[in-house]
Amino acid sequence: MLLCSDGLWEALSDEEIGTILAWEGSMRQRATQLVDRANEAGGPDNITVVLYEHIAEERKNVHET
Repeated sequence: MLLCSDGLWEALSDEEIGTILAWEGSMRQRATQLVDRANEAGGPDNITVVLYEHIAEERKNVHET
């Protein structure tokens, strides 16, 4: 999930944001890349990025004996 300010989504296209979010890097690397790219695009406003990825634990079958 991406939560961001207009400083990001006004500077980058949806396609560019999607490409960066699809990378294999860590969440920190992706967030940094988003901010860096927005700054390179002129960064006319404050840029805020919050990324969240929920990874569900694998459910284990537990049998009572």
